[in-house]
Amino acid sequence: MDYNKEGNGVWNLMTIGDYLRLNKRWFLHNGCLLILVNLVLVASSPLDYKWVDLLYFNILFLCMQIGLVVWDFRKTRQNFWEVQEALEEEVPLKALQFAEENYYTYLLQGIIIKLNKQQEVALLDYEARADQMEEYTTEWVHDIKVKVAVCDLVLEDLEEEEVAERLSLPIEQMKFMVNQLLYITRANHYSQDLHIEQVDVKEVIKGKIKENAPFFIRKNIAIENQIETCSCISDKKWLEYIVGQVLNNASKYTHKAGKVLIYTIEDEEGIHLHVRDNGVGVPKEELGRLFEKGFTGTNGRQTTKSTGMGLYYAKKMANVLSVGLRVESVQNEYTDVILSFYKLEDYFNVTKM
Repeated sequence: MDYNKEGNGVWNLMTIGDYLRLNKRWFLHNGCLLILVNLVLVASSPLDYKWVDLLYFNILFLCMQIGLVVWDFRKTRQNFWEVQEALEEEVPLKALQFAEENYYTYLLQGIIIKLNKQQEVALLDYEARADQMEEYTTEWVHDIKVKVAVCDLVLEDLEEEEVAERLSLPIEQMKFMVNQLLYITRANHYSQDLHIEQVDVKEVIKGKIKENAPFFIRKNIAIENQIETCSCISDKKWLEYIVGQVLNNASKYTHKAGKVLIYTIEDEEGIHLHVRDNGVGVPKEELGRLFEKGFTGTNGRQTTKSTGMGLYYAKKMANVLSVGLRVESVQNEYTDVILSFYKLEDYFNVTKM
């Protein structure tokens, strides 16, 4: 019954050797008892016995012990198997039903009950702290938004256009980052904040292009929006977050005087929204890691102060909404981010509230 370090981290199935080692005291006791009985029978002269009778007694005793061992071994192994199966399949331990109740199962159940209580207390404490942090972050974001709005008003009154232009971009970046922080905070409680409806994807794209316009204008990046009509069943706010993140990345990693092409392709699976730029591209070995938490990649470390969280949360919410999100890219040629809106029946897979 060794711990499987190379496997999935659970106990291997109990063998007869494991059972014998666990019950060695019991076997030692019965062995000593059998020897004592034999010695008494041999040493007692008044007893009229035959060696055949003594041998028969020992064989009968051993057969009874073997039968009991086989029966108890099967019950004990079944108990261990149920615990192992629960660990492998992540079944709640408190739901375990043992094949036979004994001192060890009672002890194990007591430990499970205690651990469950500790876990429940720790979970409640974590949820309370998470709610406090979310409340504080939300309040902080709204306070910052007020300050940023004041900065916008000050910029409008500035007479020096060159100074105003130089300050406008950092302020827009601040707006984007503050909004991103608010979305990330809410992403951990998305089930409380979903509103599924018919969404006009074209309008979402137009709104996010306008929101990211200062970043595109600063680098003189051309936007070609070829979308005519496109709609889906989704959560508009979270879809705006995903699209905004994709467009913001396009503004970061597209060269000056570059181009971003936005178009859709429809097939039997659904409608696929493409946001394709002719920027720096993604190294082939990094494509599979773009949606990992905290992954910044070569471009993120060299060209921008990337946190590696934007695409991670975009992918997380895309999965919740049953929206496909993938990236195709060739380094130094292009990056094509594809959002797939599947046929109507697939939207019944949207995470329940």
